[in-house]
Formats: sequence, structure tokens, C-alpha cells
Amino acid sequence: FFPQRAHTVWWRALHCTIPCHANLHHILPNRFPSPSCILSSDTYLQQHFLWGCPRKQEVWWTIAYRFLAPLSTVQAVHIPDITSPSPPTLPDLAIDGQCVIATTLVAIWSAHWRLQFQGKTFWPQHKRAG
Repeated sequence: FFPQRAHTVWWRALHCTIPCHANLHHILPNRFPSPSCILSSDTYLQQHFLWGCPRKQEVWWTIAYRFLAPLSTVQAVHIPDITSPSPPTLPDLAIDGQCVIATTLVAIWSAHWRLQFQGKTFWPQHKRAG
């Protein structure tokens, strides 16, 4: 079980329809003049949107440290593949590893679009406060 809002993000990831800058630049070049990430200078593809951006990596590693055991269990493969085995959580937690990942995805997704459309700064420490 994971948050309902995560279904949209996961569905888009599974179907490779994350509206990353490369895709948005292709569709709306006047609104998105560059295919590069607004948080880093990297090419902004789906993998970068969900996992590869250094600012988002900071969120993922902190979440892994706080909720998952061992730390090495969280990998990019867990994000688009809800059928992969759920990473184990710390023994004291009554939450599933997939739920941790889904909740983190929603937080990253929401923060990214607040940055993109409302100009709100993406602060990794706010996404991992959970």
C-alpha cells in the first residue's frame, strides 16, 4: 500500500511519460527554452528527474539513511518498478519500503513542480523532514 498521489508519479515513470525538461523542451520550446535541469546543468531526462539530479540524490540518501536498512538497498530500479522487491525498512518502523519510496517520490515531484511553476526553491532538507 502506498499514497494515492504516488500512483500518478509511478504510472508516469512506468510508461516513461515523466514531464522532464527534455520532453517539455521538445513539446513547448518557448516555455522551456532548454532541455537542461534547472537545479543542475545536466541533461534533464526522466532518470535525472526521479533519481539522478544531485539535489534529489541528497533527498534519496537521507531517506535511505533514516528509514531503510541497509542503506545500499535503495536504488534507482526501485523507483520505476513497483514490482521489484521492497527494500527493507529499519526494524522499528511499521511502514513498507515501497511506501517510503512512494512518499518520497510524491515529495520530490511536488517540490520540483513548485520550483518550476511557482518559483519556490527546492530545499532537500524540507523533503526529508518526514
